[in-house]
Amino acid sequence: MTNYYSDTVSVIDSTTNTVTKTIDVENFPISLEYNPFNEFIYIVNSESDSISVIDSTTNSVVDSINVVRHPWFAEYSPSNNNIYVTNGGSSSVSEIAWNSNRVINSISVGGGPQSIEYNPGNNNMYVANTGSNDVSAINLSPDTPTDESKSLSDITKSLIKIHWI
Repeated sequence: MTNYYSDTVSVIDSTTNTVTKTIDVENFPISLEYNPFNEFIYIVNSESDSISVIDSTTNSVVDSINVVRHPWFAEYSPSNNNIYVTNGGSSSVSEIAWNSNRVINSISVGGGPQSIEYNPGNNNMYVANTGSNDVSAINLSPDTPTDESKSLSDITKSLIKIHWI
């Protein structure tokens, strides 16, 4: 669990519901995402423009990744095992490679991207853009990688969930 004002993450034992460890991360951790493929947890640090990478087998920080301005949320893609991070201050999504923990792609989306969700039905990432009041669909299919912004009314039927903050 992220602890926004203390720049930490709490590890919680799900059987006892108690905190077993507190891990220091960078400034203002706002969200996190687990990658089951490499067993890393990606912590989105909104004010340090970075992602802290925690090895879930040791509960320790193993890497730090610089991203663009004001990252908000991260999402795992089972289609390529990469992590996608919305950058609210830059109208982009950073793609982080699972095997190197480095940004390998910056994808342009609408203004003020915040929430992001993967749809396994069509292999798309959907990004809620609060600044431009639309949703961007990012096609992750290796044959036709594209990104495009569509209005909320055009895309509502395809969404599995979107978190507005």
